[in-house]
Amino acid sequence: MNSTSYLPAAQRLNVVVVMLGLALPTVFAQDPANQGDMDTSDLLGEFDFGPPANLPPSEPVAPANPKKWEIDGFLRSDLSYTFAGDAPAPGQPDYRGITKLRNTLQLEVPVRMSPKWNGFVSGQFFYDFAYALKDRRNFSERVLDLYEDQAELREAYVSGSPWPGLDVKFGRQISVWGAADYVRVVDVLNPLDNREPGLVDIEDLRLPVTMSRIDLSWDRWTLSGIAVHEVDFGRQPVFNGQFYPFSVAPPREFQPSESLANTEVAVSLTGSLPGLDLGLYYAYFYDDIPHAETVGGIPRLDHSRLSMTGLSVNGVTGNWGWKAETAWMNGLEFNNLPSERLSRLDALAGLEYSGFKDTTVIFEVVNRHHLDFSPVLRAAPDFQNENLTQYVLSARRTFLRERMSLYSICSFFGAGLQRGSFQRFSAEYELRDGVALTMGVLFFHTGDQGGVPDTYEDNDILFMQAKYSF
Repeated sequence: MNSTSYLPAAQRLNVVVVMLGLALPTVFAQDPANQGDMDTSDLLGEFDFGPPANLPPSEPVAPANPKKWEIDGFLRSDLSYTFAGDAPAPGQPDYRGITKLRNTLQLEVPVRMSPKWNGFVSGQFFYDFAYALKDRRNFSERVLDLYEDQAELREAYVSGSPWPGLDVKFGRQISVWGAADYVRVVDVLNPLDNREPGLVDIEDLRLPVTMSRIDLSWDRWTLSGIAVHEVDFGRQPVFNGQFYPFSVAPPREFQPSESLANTEVAVSLTGSLPGLDLGLYYAYFYDDIPHAETVGGIPRLDHSRLSMTGLSVNGVTGNWGWKAETAWMNGLEFNNLPSERLSRLDALAGLEYSGFKDTTVIFEVVNRHHLDFSPVLRAAPDFQNENLTQYVLSARRTFLRERMSLYSICSFFGAGLQRGSFQRFSAEYELRDGVALTMGVLFFHTGDQGGVPDTYEDNDILFMQAKYSF
């Protein structure tokens, strides 16, 4: 989308969004139905009187004419302020101060097509005023295209159950594998939106892609077959962007065509057994992270075709939840070993504790080990290590009857924590149903090669968010 040509329309839409956001609290506060009323739920909430003794318990009654479709979604305003870093060189983009002033509108339309078939469509639009506040001439077209505005179709699929035990789903969708909360091991099917590292959890980073899925269920087991038709490697920081990790522009990236030969395929078998959930996975897919290679004397970025065989196990014992995942990756390619395809073994273990009142603590550790590792892979442009260990520790506590929550997530790289880290701390307060405010801070700490890039050191961020869900 050409940001400049659509600027007036975008500004008008964002003015409407901001006015709505300012008007909503006033409308809620002036609701005549609420004025002068005492909230008796606090007084009577602990007493369950039940139905009158002379009346039988009521049965839920389905609506006579259920809605065929409805509109859900949210309006959201995001502000980021970068408070670290030095002044840029003349003519270079300035990522100090306000680096995001974005308004986002997302619409979601679930559709009831028949008793056995349903549909879902969602789309998103955003415009970021931060670039209009700065000198736009210092930002490349690629940066503006990726960060300033966006209008896209997100999930759009049809799902149904033509026969008992058989479910099908066609279209743009998200398919989550495994049990890990913060680190991907067997969860390889959907690309990620990595434009703002550290600011968003993985559950909100996955991007939908066009796929066909068939699930066959019996007893405690489900066998799934998936074909991914859309070749999408996600969204990464671009050259001269705030989070681009290198000082030089990357080579041209090769994009495979969308064809039957390039279709990604996957199969899984999942079961819910007494005391644990089990998953077996296989996928033949493209690596979202490109590698550099030289073709005809010209460097380019290419994406390897990988195979993954994985296992996921998780369960609950008292206040403890536990999880484990492992994946064998085969087919990795690197510039410094052009004639070889290497393998890697990823292993994850995690614990979740919910024994504290209104508090959940999650810890995950993953190690990615390259087999047949060669020291030449440490050199540019591969920058690989034989092992990369990552630790993630998160904690969330709710207050005021779950209207307020404090959240922290800390991620450390390197077995000895020597490869950098990031920490994010935030507080969210729900003003009323559907209206929430969030404030927080994100810190980066760099380390040895293979962890947090040196360029992240100057990108510590204060952030705020106001969101209205409808």
